[in-house]
Amino acid sequence: MGGAATRSDRRTPHWPARVDAPIGTGMADLYLKNLESERRQLWATCRLKGLAKDTPERQRIAAIDEAIAAHKAKKSG
Repeated sequence: MGGAATRSDRRTPHWPARVDAPIGTGMADLYLKNLESERRQLWATCRLKGLAKDTPERQRIAAIDEAIAAHKAKKSG
């Protein structure tokens, strides 16, 4: 059976060795991601429906913007 892989070849990983990143660089900020996701969904809804600024959806977007800014300010120092 020409060219067949041996058992040890099948166990060898084909990806490079793991490089450890500095602590804190790879963690996802799930709160921020959730806020941004909710904001994108609301904004798309408002654009599709052509909602005015005084609607609850647009007011929620403004509140999310404030929460995102406060969270980023707190996170940066």
